[in-house]
Amino acid sequence: MPRWIWSTMLLCFGIFFSGLIAATGRDGEALFALVISIGYTAMYFGSARIMLSVSPPRKSSAFARGLAPLQTWTGPMETTAVAAQLLTVPACLALFGIAVAVIRRVVVG
Repeated sequence: MPRWIWSTMLLCFGIFFSGLIAATGRDGEALFALVISIGYTAMYFGSARIMLSVSPPRKSSAFARGLAPLQTWTGPMETTAVAAQLLTVPACLALFGIAVAVIRRVVVG
């Protein structure tokens, strides 16, 4: 995958957790759950990074360089379709984190 997709995904998770911390950061139990979730997310991204460093590709794929569509079992996929499929859930999580923070701000003041 292109680096920008991974960076965007990581940014979305950062926004999500920032919104939840802003909304629930005063409660010990919520902070505990958030720390565990942030640790899990760090393991998710860290594991991929470690596995890639164990056997790095000699050359980036044509898709990662933006020269060709991603070849899948069901046929080629353009970059926009790949990005939409990979970033929909992280983007929705980011919006959810922002919404929770805004709701808390409006309700509590």
